[in-house]
Amino acid sequence: MKPVLHRASGCDRARAQRLRAFRGSRARVALMSGTALVGAALCVSLAVMPAFAVDVSTQAQLDQAVADGAASINIVAGNLALTGAQTFNPAVDLSIAAGASLSVSGATNNQVIGSLAGAGTLTLGLKAIAVGGVNANTAFSGTISMTNQGYNPTYGTFAKTGSGTLTIDNATITQGESYITQGAMAQTSGNTTVTCMSSEHFGQLAWQFERMSGSSGLKVQAAIAC
Repeated sequence: MKPVLHRASGCDRARAQRLRAFRGSRARVALMSGTALVGAALCVSLAVMPAFAVDVSTQAQLDQAVADGAASINIVAGNLALTGAQTFNPAVDLSIAAGASLSVSGATNNQVIGSLAGAGTLTLGLKAIAVGGVNANTAFSGTISMTNQGYNPTYGTFAKTGSGTLTIDNATITQGESYITQGAMAQTSGNTTVTCMSSEHFGQLAWQFERMSGSSGLKVQAAIAC
């Protein structure tokens, strides 16, 4: 017995074509929806991505880190600088390695940073910097260089803020005026030189150093007539 062969009519072929088109349309919609979902998830992920930590050794890297609002900047090498309107993320943890330097003297604005660490050189010039807003305990054994002193019309200032302790064993803080407005600065070993502590804040500064360390390694070159 021969099998019965079914010939597709024109109507059947049209129906099959419509079915294939429908299935293809659904597949495209599903693909587009999936792509949109992935894109949306990526956007959300980027939106909630926390600020990042970065090591820098070139000016271009520093410029990018500052522009991106990096939460932690570790200057591992180079003689770098902020200029113009550049301003740090006020919560940034800034570290300057031994042999590296950072100058903010050419920036338009004064700076506020979350913490300071390292053993390099920070040049303020006539600018002011407030350090310690994230309330962390850190250590800095490098040089903080300021210009002029309190009896000059303009001078650089360094202010310790926040509840943490900034340990400055073997550090040198030159010229300008230094303040402790919150927390403490400690000298626990080695030799530390501070050119000028503001006369109006000297009592607080001396008390902080004495209470934190009782060390005789602290040398204040000018404590009263800054």
